[in-house]
Order: sequence, then structure tokens, then C-alpha cells
Amino acid sequence: MMVCLSLQAQNKLKVDSLKEVLQANISDKQKADTYNCLAYQYRYADSSKVAFYTSQSIMLAKKANYGAAQADALYYLGWVTMIKGHYQEANRFYEHCMEVAQEAGYAKGKANALNGIGVVYRMQSNYPQALKMYQKSLKIRYKIGDQRAVAESYNNIGFVYLCQSKHTQALRMYHTALIIYKQTRDLQGIGRSYVKIGEVHRILNEYPQALKMHQNALRAHKKLRNKQQMALSYIKIGDVYRAQGNYLKAFKVYQESLKLQEQISDKVGVSWSYFKLGEVHRMQREYDQALKMHQKALKIRKQIRIKRLTAWSYTKLGRIYDLQGAHFQALNMHQKALKIREQIGDQIDISWSYDEIGKIHCIRKEYKQALKMHKEALKIRKKLGAKTWEVKSYLLIGRVYLTQKRADSVKFYFEKALALRGEIGEPLAQDYVILGTAYCVLGNYKEAQHHLEKGIQMAKENGRPETVRDGAEYLVKTYEGLGQIDKAYQCLKLFTQMADSLLNGENIRKVAQLEERYIAGKQQDSLSAIQASERKVLVAEINAQRANRRTALIGAGLLVILLLVLGLFYHSKQRGNQMLVATNAQLVELDRFKQQMLGMIVHDLKNPLNSIIGLSEEQTNPQFFTDINRSGKRMHHLIMNILDVQKMEEHRLKIEPQTTLAETIINAAVAQVNYIIQEKGLKLKVGCLTGFSVNVDIDLMERVVVNLLTNATKYTPVGGTITIDIVSDAPTGFCKIQVSDTGVGIAPEHLDKVFDKYQQAFAKKLGQMRSTGLGLTFCKLATEAHGGNLEVASVRGKGATFGFTVPLSENQPISLPQELKTEITDVSDSQNIVLTFTKTEKEILQSILPQLVKCKLYEISKIGKILDTLPVDVSENIKEWMSALKDAIYTHDTTRFQELLDIVQ
Repeated sequence: MMVCLSLQAQNKLKVDSLKEVLQANISDKQKADTYNCLAYQYRYADSSKVAFYTSQSIMLAKKANYGAAQADALYYLGWVTMIKGHYQEANRFYEHCMEVAQEAGYAKGKANALNGIGVVYRMQSNYPQALKMYQKSLKIRYKIGDQRAVAESYNNIGFVYLCQSKHTQALRMYHTALIIYKQTRDLQGIGRSYVKIGEVHRILNEYPQALKMHQNALRAHKKLRNKQQMALSYIKIGDVYRAQGNYLKAFKVYQESLKLQEQISDKVGVSWSYFKLGEVHRMQREYDQALKMHQKALKIRKQIRIKRLTAWSYTKLGRIYDLQGAHFQALNMHQKALKIREQIGDQIDISWSYDEIGKIHCIRKEYKQALKMHKEALKIRKKLGAKTWEVKSYLLIGRVYLTQKRADSVKFYFEKALALRGEIGEPLAQDYVILGTAYCVLGNYKEAQHHLEKGIQMAKENGRPETVRDGAEYLVKTYEGLGQIDKAYQCLKLFTQMADSLLNGENIRKVAQLEERYIAGKQQDSLSAIQASERKVLVAEINAQRANRRTALIGAGLLVILLLVLGLFYHSKQRGNQMLVATNAQLVELDRFKQQMLGMIVHDLKNPLNSIIGLSEEQTNPQFFTDINRSGKRMHHLIMNILDVQKMEEHRLKIEPQTTLAETIINAAVAQVNYIIQEKGLKLKVGCLTGFSVNVDIDLMERVVVNLLTNATKYTPVGGTITIDIVSDAPTGFCKIQVSDTGVGIAPEHLDKVFDKYQQAFAKKLGQMRSTGLGLTFCKLATEAHGGNLEVASVRGKGATFGFTVPLSENQPISLPQELKTEITDVSDSQNIVLTFTKTEKEILQSILPQLVKCKLYEISKIGKILDTLPVDVSENIKEWMSALKDAIYTHDTTRFQELLDIVQ
């Protein structure tokens, strides 16, 4: 938990203005609220001031019988008490706050109290109870419409999921909070959400995404000129660089953070910067500098009396003493950390202390005590369901058994760790390296080679140089055990590259020995080769002396013939190559000519088609004008497919994304092909399309849907059904639009070819309408240009389903997560509306009824223009009827559309 004690960062000007308000002639209620505002400003900076201001607020609130202010004051008291690590006392304040809020009917106060209790449970690693409290708080905040508080609840729930290693759920909660902060234009909240999302990506070793999120957060905080949050962003960016092994960059950004925190006198922030700088020194084996930094951090944390952070400083000092071989001092530090953690009841941190003490006992060969400590830690982690830390416990227990050379126990615990890591996500490079190390120590070199090579490869891909170094060290021993000296030498060179600072005399001696053996082996191989060559030469000379002249002449003759044959072959080969080059040049020229001709043809066709469409656009009688218009549009559609496929293949098509509703695109596409559907007597079913805001090139996506619908009408027999639906996949940032038909389907052997240019699976055989064969190719290229993909699924004789994904916009409608929807139900249902009109209302609607009766359901724009002729100030009854009518149009519900017209008659 990183908290900050900077009043400057909490806006000192605001504090001064609040104090001026207290001097004015205001009511007791207003004074109570003002004192609470002051307590809020100091909630991280000065607990004594919070205690003073809240006591004044409570006194005035009781006097004025003002329960809301009293509840807020109790909440702030609970908060500062919790930060100090006094969790039981904090819970008493929160429970009292909830009682007062309940009695006063103050819903916000009750939600705050539940949130505070949730934080206490999380601090104590009781994640199920924390989640329960956060969800209760969220429901209240959602009900009262406090959007920023709702976003805070989503962030809190996300952090619990992160603690439980449920990374996907955590990301979903954080992204939901980010959307709300963007909608409310809360720049500070946006920055905090980017920080949280970046942390998840860092934990998952997704470093480029993590850096991007933290840099976004830094930009947001710079706009606010919030030095406190800017410093936090620098620390998070440094953490990513440190995880990648880029210690120089990490050191620089940590120093930048320290500079900002010293400017604003942020004591806790300064302690964090010293802490992080100490970690960089430790990871580079600069232990004296690391001790110096961590001792500075410890001194500050003891002064400000934040127990949890003090315990962590003791832990880090213990680790450094351990690395220096000062095991007694290391044990003393870890025992101090454990004592503090037991006082505040932080179970997961207690398990950390057990692990650290267990490691010291193992080094001192006190294996029984070491196993006892690690198994105590394992027991806590199993109880809390903290599977990531459970993996760590199995690995540490396995290491103790490895030191004792107890092979069966080593294999049991290490393989259990690997299996559990697989359950919660991809095993880490470190897991494979540890298991490979164990096999190497036990002499099972084949298994050691497999696991170490895999671990080193993963570590290289994830940018973990420490793991590469550790794995390479034992892979050298493994190759030596297998007698593969060349590989051992190459691997030892890798080890020295990754650990130059650790290269001591022993390592140099090993490198020299291996290098000598490697060179000696090469020299021996070379000497043997020379001797063999000399023997061959000697034998050849003896044989030559024994040969007679006749044999020599025959050999010479054969040699001449061979040279002639080779010469003729070479000449023929050269001539063939020249012909191939000339042919290839001709083919390239022909292809270029074809592309130019195709471009000229389609452009020449496009212009007159535009004229045909324009001249026939407004004609309704006679009927053939409509047919001209439809045919022209269809030809124009086919030509645009040809042009755009060519542009996309040459990367010349410019995508112009805009935010719009998916239902708008689908409705426009349906309007274009509806006449074909009606001509063939097909049924069109449309699922629920509302609530999906997408970021796409509207024209391209509309044509994709038109292509898929046209394709469906071709292969669906008379009386068949075409279905359109949307499926959301919010965590990926995409939604899928699906078009299904009940036609002939596609044979399995054609499925992988349907998106190729000029491919039509059944057109000739079934006598269907002809086309360019570019429609599905265009759909696939247009979808991929938006970062999505197009897929097809089909069963022969039962139809086909084409689905393509498009990116959702960031401003999605806010909805509760699935686990909370059981108690928040949408009771609106346009199908169940019963409308009763007055005589005047009926007369108004009957004035437009004759025009509406003549309209087809797909003539959306025409119906909209008719509805727009109604007066603006119509009654609520008429507005409700208009809304129901529009719903029927957008869902293509012909029955409901007719019912609504009948009501007016």
C-alpha cells in the first residue's frame, strides 16, 4: 500500500480557503461539513489534525442532529486508524459509521463504511470477505448514482481479484472503472486506472503494455500538475524497467521520483523512492549501497509510524544481510518484521516472514525448523486461496528437500508447483529453471537439460536476465555431466555475459579450463584430419607410380570427355536461366498491365453508374425507375469491392474510424438488401442489437454487413431464415456481429477457400446469381484492417454462419458485472406497454397514419421524416408510442409495428 503524506499534493490552497469558510457566519451543519472537508484533505498527511477536525464535526453534528456529517467524520477516523495498522479499532469506527448512517438514512455514508470494512479485510488478506463488502458498497453507490464512487468500487474489486491471481477479472474491473472516469472526465481517476492496469500487465510480464499504461498515467498527472501522482508514475515505470533488467533506466526514473517527492515534502513517497533505489542496488549485487538506501527508508517509516511499510523495510534489510552472509543479523530483521505483522494481523505478509525465516534456517542447515516455517506459510496461503504464493511455498519446501538430496520429495513438491502454476496461468521461466536446477543437483541430466533450456528460452523472451543467468549456471553443469563440452563452453559464455559483475576467480578458472579443453579438442581433431590427409596422398602417389601409361591415357581421355560434358551442361544451364529471367520479367509486366487495365475499367464504370443512381434516386413511378436504381447500386457495390480489395492489398486504403452504434450500421445494411429478402420470401430474424458502441469506418462496415447478407440470400432457399446477432467480448475490446442462414451450407473442403479472391463454392452448380467472387475477400480484408477477424462455420445442408469482430469504443454504456446483476433488474419492456389515447391525441396521430400505412418496415428514414412532422411538445403518451414504434422498426418486428398502427385507428 503506497500512501502519501504531502499536504501540498492535497492542495494547500483549498485547505486555506476551507479555514476561511469557518470564520464566516454559517450554520452548525455547514461548519460540520467544512470540518469534514478539512479532515479529508489531511487523511494521508496528519492523523492528529484528522482527529481534531472530526471531533469538532461530531460535536456540531450532534448539536444540530445532523447524522450525515457525524457518519462522514467517523469514516475519516476509521481511515487514518487503518493506515496506522490498527485494524480492529478501524473496524469499530466503520461499524459505528454504518449505524449512524443507517439511522440518518444516509446511503452514501453506509456505502463508505462498507468500503472501509472491505479495505480492512483486504489488508488482513481475507479476500472473500473483502470482495463481499466491496460488492455491497458498489450496489449502494450504483443505486444513488455516485459515478466516481462506483469507479472506486470497481478498482477495489479489481485489486482483490489481482491478489487472488485472477488477472482477467482484475483487468475487467479496472477497465470498467477507466470507462466511468473518462465519462465523468475525472483526469485523476483516469490516471489511477492506467496505473492499476499497468500493474497487471507487469505482473503478467507484458512489459510493453505495462509501460504504455504507466506513461498514459504520467501524462494525465502532468496535465493536473499533480507532482505526487507524477512521482508514483515514475516509480511504476521504474518497476517495469527493473523487471526487464534495465537497471540504468530504472535507477534514473526512481531518482526523478525522489526529486519530486522531496520538493513536496512527501515523506512516505521519499521512503518508497529510497526503497526502490535500494532494490536496484541489491539486484546489481551492490549490497553496501542497497543497505544504505533501505536504512534511510526504514528511518522515515519508523518516524511516521506506518507499521506495514516498516515491516517491509525490515524484510528487505534481512534479505541483504542474508546475501552478505550475515545470517544472524538477517534472522533478527525477519523476526522484527514478523512481530509487527502479527500485531496488525496481515496474514499474507506473515506468510512472507515465515518464508524468509525458513530460508535462513535452511542456509544454517536447520532443516526441521526450515520446513516448519515454510509449511506454516503454505497453510496460510491455502486458507486464503492465494494460489500464486502457494506455488512459492511448494518451491521453497522443495528446495529444502533438494539441499538434503531427498529426490522423491523434491520431485513431488516441484512438480506440484509447476502443475498449480499451470492452473492459474502459464508457468514462469523461473519455475522451469528451479525444477531444472533440482534435476541437475540430483544427477538427472536429461530432465535437467529439458527444463533449463525451456526456462532460459522463456526468460530471454520475457526479458528476465537474472533468470537467464541462474539457468545458464546450472545448464553448464548439466552439459558437463552429459559430456557435451562444446555446449558447456558456449553456455558458460552466456552465463558470464549475464553476470559479469559476479565473475570471480573460480568462474574465470572454469572458463579457462573449458576453453583449453575446447581448443585442445579442436587441435586434436585438426591433427587427425591432417594425418589422414597425408596418408591418402601417400597412397595415391604409390598407386600412381604402379599405374601404366595405358591407364593414364584412358584416364586422360575420360577427363577430356567429362570436361566437355560439363561445359555443355553449364552453357545449357546459363541459357535456361536467361530464359527464366526474361519470362519472369514478361510476367511482371503483364501483371502490372492487368492491374492498370482493371483500375481503368472499374473507374470508367464507376462514373456512369454514379449518374444512373443519381438520376433515378428520387423516382418512384413508374416501377422500372426503382429497378434501375437498385441495379445501379448493386453494380456500384460490386465495383467498390473490386477497388477496395485492390487498395487494401496494396495498403493504400485509408480507414477513417468513427464512434457509432452497431445497430445503426446493421439497420442501414438491412435496408439495402431488404428488397432481395422480400423477393425471395425469406425471413429475417434480428437479435438484441442495442448497447454496442463501436469505433469503425462506418461505410466499410456497412458494406461488410451488406456483403454477408447478400451472400446469405444467394444460398438460402425460398422460405428460409437469415439471422443477425451481436455477441460482446468486452475484456478483449471487441464485439462479434454474426450473420447466419439456413441455406445449403459449405462443404468442409471449401471452408478454407471461401475468402480467396474469385472463389464461389456453389454458384455455377446451383445456378445462383453471378458475382465477382470478391465479396467475402473484401469482408475479410476490411475486418482485418480494423484489427478484427472474419470466421465461418458451416454444416453441409444446414446453412452457414459468418462472424466478424469489430473494436468497441471506449465509451460503452455502464453495466454491472454479471455477479451483481441478480439484484439490479431492468423492468422496462416496450412490448408490454399498454397505451390509451385521448381524443385529441388520436386526432394528432391519425393525421400521419395514412402516410405510415404506405411505408415498408425497412424504410427507416422515410418513417423518421413522417414522425418529425409531429409537434415538438406532444404528450408523454404520444412520445411513448413513437418510442415503441421505433423499437419495432429497429428490431424488424412487423407484428408489433402493425399493432401500434392499429391502436391509433
